[in-house]
Amino acid sequence: MKGKIIGLLSILMVLVLVLGACGTKTTTTTTSTTTSTTSVEPIEIIFADTTPAQAPRCIYLQQIADEITAETDGLVTFTFYWSNSLMPQNELVKGIQEDVADMCYYPMNVDIAPLSWGMCGLPFQGVPSMEVGNQVWWDLYNEFPQVQAEWEGVKIMSSSMMPPIQMHTTGKVVRVPNDLKGMKVIASGETAKVVSAAGGTPVEVGVQDLYMSLNSALTEAYVNHWPVMNVFGVQPLLPYHANWGDGGMCMTPHMILMNPAKFNSLPADIQQIFVDKFLEHQAGVMEVDNSEIQRCYREADEAGQTTVWLTDEEIQQWMDIAAPLHADYIKKLEGMGYKGVQEIFDRSADLIAAAK
Repeated sequence: MKGKIIGLLSILMVLVLVLGACGTKTTTTTTSTTTSTTSVEPIEIIFADTTPAQAPRCIYLQQIADEITAETDGLVTFTFYWSNSLMPQNELVKGIQEDVADMCYYPMNVDIAPLSWGMCGLPFQGVPSMEVGNQVWWDLYNEFPQVQAEWEGVKIMSSSMMPPIQMHTTGKVVRVPNDLKGMKVIASGETAKVVSAAGGTPVEVGVQDLYMSLNSALTEAYVNHWPVMNVFGVQPLLPYHANWGDGGMCMTPHMILMNPAKFNSLPADIQQIFVDKFLEHQAGVMEVDNSEIQRCYREADEAGQTTVWLTDEEIQQWMDIAAPLHADYIKKLEGMGYKGVQEIFDRSADLIAAAK
């Protein structure tokens, strides 16, 4: 009898240990990565983008997102809203600030961040390449609080220069400003002012009307970067191309922005994965863009189109007519209440010169 009681007690003790173990919170450790987390709650990232999913840049972005999902053992997933399907482009920054989306792709807009845009988007500042332009932009951002202030309420996860703006024409090569006289050119903003200064007529045309405008000879030139000209199907209508060097007329950043509260809510190890992967994205997306530019060059050659690289002397003529526009833009920013604008642009010029 005593032996039976002891046996029953032993069984009860084993059951207690087993049940106790089942009720204990455990830490999951991935075998495929070095990341560990004590949270088992899934994390969904709502991501707004302006571009169709099949664009090369978007395919690369999806790859980065998939790698984050893999490195977190599926804990983090991304839901993408492509082609402005969640909100229009001009509401992206506000949408991140107000938690409409957790992250977004944002091509920098002059209306939202005129100081940040002007540091790279003003025509003919002499930036020699996308890589140099990107480093100069980040150097200025890190050095000047006035630039950082334009991005209050969002966290910049990645910022890379878009491809440089070049000249594409229907009937002849345009090498110097005098060649543009009397031509109708698709251009807007500060670029349109350069066209006017050269004696051309700037015309604003929506992307949906690009083909019709060029095909019907309503316009004769398009000032934009090679990949966008190619993706909208108008490269066959523009057989003449003039490149203002690898830095083009100008270039502007496209960015990955994140809601700071969402970032801060992530476990520390996952925060680091986000930082690392989007730093990788920052360099990688410029490689994607450079590959696209080279593809466009090849297609132009195969189609028998003419591409010229302007000489330093020819580019200087364009820089000369753009110089007054820089002074006007600085005065405009000062009139808007920005402080130390001239100092920032002087610093930018020094950084550009040092990189050449």
